[in-house]
Parts: sequence; structure tokens; C-alpha cells
Amino acid sequence: MIIDKYTSELKAAMIVTGCKSVKEIPPEVLWHK
Repeated sequence: MIIDKYTSELKAAMIVTGCKSVKEIPPEVLWHK
């Protein structure tokens, strides 16, 4: 499912950026691709 893929990408972004919540992730990290 697309949502599962999106969720896993969010979790990866959180790990990479060290953010504790999705709100702390800069938009450019999410939309770099």
C-alpha cells in the first residue's frame, strides 16, 4: 500500500534527522525526491 510506504519513509526520515515527531521534520526532508 502507498500509505505503508509513506509511513515507512516518514519513520526513516525521523531516524535520519533525529526528530521525535513528524512535526519536527523539515518539509524539504520529506519532499527531497
